[in-house]
Amino acid sequence: MSQLTVHPGAPLRGRVRVPGDKSIAHRALLLGALAQGTSHISGFPACGDCLATLDCLRALGVEITPVPSPRPEGGASTLLVQGRGLHGLRGPTAPLNCVRSGTTMRLLTGILAGQPFQSILTGDPQLLRRPMRRVVEPLRRMGAEIRDTDGHAPLTVAGRPLHGSDHTLPVASAQVKSALLLAGLYADGPTVVRQPGPARDHTERMLAAMGAPIIMDNLTVALSPPLFPLAPLSITIPGDFSSAAFLLVAATLVPGSEITVENVGVNPTRTGLLDVLQAMGADITLSRAGEQGNEPVAAVTVRASELRGIQVKGETVVRMIDEFPVLAVAATQAHGITIVRDAAELRVKESDRIATVVAELRALGARIEPLPDGFLIEGPTPLYGTRVDSHNDHRLAMALAVAGLIAEGETVIENAECIGDSFPGFVRIMRGVSEALRSTWCVPQGAYTQPASPTIKKEERPMIYHTIDEPTQLVGLIGWPVEHSLSPAMHNAAFAALGMNWHYGLLPTPPGAVQATLSRLKKQGYRGANVTVPHKQAVIPYMDEIADSARAIGAVNTIVIQEGRLIGHNTDADGFLAALREAGFEPAGRRALVLGAGGAARAVVYALAGAGCSVAIYNRTVQRAAQLAHHMQKQGLRSPVTWVPITTTLSDLELSDFDLLVNATSVGMWPQSDASPWPDSLPMPSHWTVYDLVYNPMETRLLAQARAAGARAVGGLGMLIHQGALAFEMWTGVTAPIEVMRAACEQMLET
Repeated sequence: MSQLTVHPGAPLRGRVRVPGDKSIAHRALLLGALAQGTSHISGFPACGDCLATLDCLRALGVEITPVPSPRPEGGASTLLVQGRGLHGLRGPTAPLNCVRSGTTMRLLTGILAGQPFQSILTGDPQLLRRPMRRVVEPLRRMGAEIRDTDGHAPLTVAGRPLHGSDHTLPVASAQVKSALLLAGLYADGPTVVRQPGPARDHTERMLAAMGAPIIMDNLTVALSPPLFPLAPLSITIPGDFSSAAFLLVAATLVPGSEITVENVGVNPTRTGLLDVLQAMGADITLSRAGEQGNEPVAAVTVRASELRGIQVKGETVVRMIDEFPVLAVAATQAHGITIVRDAAELRVKESDRIATVVAELRALGARIEPLPDGFLIEGPTPLYGTRVDSHNDHRLAMALAVAGLIAEGETVIENAECIGDSFPGFVRIMRGVSEALRSTWCVPQGAYTQPASPTIKKEERPMIYHTIDEPTQLVGLIGWPVEHSLSPAMHNAAFAALGMNWHYGLLPTPPGAVQATLSRLKKQGYRGANVTVPHKQAVIPYMDEIADSARAIGAVNTIVIQEGRLIGHNTDADGFLAALREAGFEPAGRRALVLGAGGAARAVVYALAGAGCSVAIYNRTVQRAAQLAHHMQKQGLRSPVTWVPITTTLSDLELSDFDLLVNATSVGMWPQSDASPWPDSLPMPSHWTVYDLVYNPMETRLLAQARAAGARAVGGLGMLIHQGALAFEMWTGVTAPIEVMRAACEQMLET
């Protein structure tokens, strides 16, 4: 047994990093074991739960080798996983010990259900109390033979052939969804999982990156049996948002604090706490957004703030299910009442988190009442240090440590060693930003040696936003980044030419902040907005109404705000057709070859097939091309959509059969202007029209190749202008001055 002793102290300040995301690490290990080849996993967190998965895989015959690092950051390490392929696991010689990790047990159950051997999954008494039928029963419907113990572990899994099945989950659960998808790798037909709300999508992202035939359509995920081996992973795991949550709340509550958590994962299925804290009034800024390991990341800066009570329920609950203990601590200091509902799942976590959070915060003086599916907290309430218990729940232990930072006197947390289950470096990192923690600390047996505290860097200057006088009608661009966009120059030139008191501004929105930006637009009376990468799909759940074309394309690029309602449109498809026809090409009855299968390609394919042009999609990842083609085939478009098979190269195609080539990739975009998606060695038919969606530079290398071949060359600026003109008319009801908008864009590109 160990204790953690906390005293209130000075403000928390500095820049820190948290260990790699536990959820992603589990999945990287499991899928790396099923891949054909060696997977490289960097930033692996040496926490108890992930080490349980590692040990179970070794017991199944998977070779996992750590790569020595002279400076392991935050206890992270690099692992080499020698994948054994889908059918190469070895039967274990003893029960597989999942220790206290529910993720390990539930996801492994899905994999083991399709193996040709029997396995037993067990764990610590805490894990054996957690419900398992939520995953066992849908697996049984796929043909799995699993014996449970009164609905709990130990589980005996007798592997056997599985059948594809269509599952409708009663409750959104990433673990159940992931177990079913992993079992679906061994099924004889498609596995479909329908969710009632958003849940973590790390498994889907990883399967797609490995080439699995998986389709994600809003809340439905469909996986077909793989035709090819899973490709090995090369992944750097981003920082764990659930670990960062304790630092973010601590800095919000301790007066004078300012902390930046760097390189943290901001997958929107995980960042419900960010939205809730911002709604409560927290001062939170995201910067330096990017992508790591196929996951969005950013630096999250939080400053001490006054909070107000709110109600948390519905889909938000799933997006922050692990953060409720520390949210409860924040709510004790918020003005008013905070109510949490729809969170009955908390009853069956590492502890009954409703009962234990209520009991321990009451011991500190909080006014908190349990509800069947949540709790009610009245604040602000002064807290008083005392002796409390973690109940062997790592997240409760860390939440109580945060409470100790704002309590009067000394707070002693019993059974604190469980913190190592998810965040072994918690005490070290907190000591790096605060002098308030000292402990009689026992590192759990088998855990790694923690490195020295990181260097604290000087804070960066915060971003300052321009404001406009109230009478001005406002529209803007939501994206990240947005500083490079031509849209403000294009639209503001149009407003000026027509003498309209409107302004088009930039709305830089890091991943995870979409809902906050949309709320701000409504509060500040915006008339609408454009949406660019990476948010064209992320805004969809927040729309009150979506146009048919936007729904079919699966992306929103224009929002009209009417009487407080957000109406999502997509003008990309019509903008592309207008520009194509402006260039003298009528698509009806023609054949097009589209390069790419991303967001831009979706709009182009929808536009062309809807206008009567047959489309073939060529993409270096054939599965994505096939997914896009299948999706468009379901839209009832006028002409067929196909994809180029994996065995076919561009040189194998009968190029003379096509009339139009569209580059819907970013190849050739500044600053890589010398690149082209078309090989120099392959002659280009002279009767072609070649349309490059890239508009910066205006003359791309692909267009130069087309002109040299005698083909018609059309740049992407026309599509930008025409889609913008359609958005302009939706917002204002006025015909857009297209030539004014074109001149503004050309001037910007020339300068």
